[in-house]
Amino acid sequence: MTATFYVLPFGNPSSGTFTAGFTGTTMSTASLAYDVSAANFQSALAAIVPGTTVTGSGPWVVTVPAGYALTVNDSGMPQNTSIVVQSTDALSWSGNIMMSNTTDYQSTGVATGVFTPAGGVANLPALVDGQPGQPPELNFEAVPVNPGNAPTISQTQTSPGGAGQPSAYTVTVGVPTGQTGATGPTATVSTASDVEGTPSDGAALIYSGADEKWKIQAIWVPALYSCQSFTAGTGTGSSTVTIASLGIPAQPFAWRPRVTAQAQLTGTVNTHLDLAVYLNGTSGTQVGYGQGVTGALTQTVSCLPAFGSSISGSSTYAEVAAGATATLYFVALQTASTTDQWSVSAAHASFEIEVVPLA
Repeated sequence: MTATFYVLPFGNPSSGTFTAGFTGTTMSTASLAYDVSAANFQSALAAIVPGTTVTGSGPWVVTVPAGYALTVNDSGMPQNTSIVVQSTDALSWSGNIMMSNTTDYQSTGVATGVFTPAGGVANLPALVDGQPGQPPELNFEAVPVNPGNAPTISQTQTSPGGAGQPSAYTVTVGVPTGQTGATGPTATVSTASDVEGTPSDGAALIYSGADEKWKIQAIWVPALYSCQSFTAGTGTGSSTVTIASLGIPAQPFAWRPRVTAQAQLTGTVNTHLDLAVYLNGTSGTQVGYGQGVTGALTQTVSCLPAFGSSISGSSTYAEVAAGATATLYFVALQTASTTDQWSVSAAHASFEIEVVPLA
């Protein structure tokens, strides 16, 4: 049977009687004196609903059997008394206390409570979804750990995050290093399998793509040679006069000459006098040239690098092979159509050759 078990005042609050009973499929009541004792109150209630107990002396603790709900109005109750209700189904006071979602509260420790005034209705406001939680951001770093130690891992929070913002952590992983190996043998560059040649002072390693080896060879740097012995001479008409020759010793690399020279020439109003430098002959491979002024009586002519043929990256014109000697000839020549006599002075002549290495 499910019914409501109630205690209500009846008559004068300070004297007379009050009523206890329940409503359900049948109605039972009991009239009690105003100053009823707990024992008499229990007897009256137990007569209505067997199993009801009353303990205490103010407040009274009333335990109602399962299947009943107790409603209490303690106005006009015996002096200095009140009722604390214990029930498996409901708990009533001057207002309402409702505990819902208590199915598993003893293991979870969670229940939902709704408090309303007597006769009121509980109504929760509309709920707004919060921002979804974000997964944390993990930044990993590795640090070495001494050999033989166990790996380690730790984390440090770098940002607590917030609404819609992920938290951030640095995860540090300690990785054991390997044992230090034995000291290897001392190696020398000159004895390496991909190095050829004999070391010498000032030598360098030059890579050869042809056989993919490093060659030990002297550093190729330009060298300068200068002539200090000049010969004055006289010519007639279209002729040449050798002013000087300069021998260049063999070089460990292929090279070309870079010429600078000058001389004082004397002619007539009919002559045109020039200077030239030739490789390995007085009329051989031209490597330098200087033009004079037609009809000048006395003039100083400068001779600069001037090759008798165009030179490209693969050209061998005017090239002196490695290990070969060379001789450079410094000459004056008259090119105009005349038979007039002309001359070369040795007083102010100069003649230099710069050896330019070729890759």
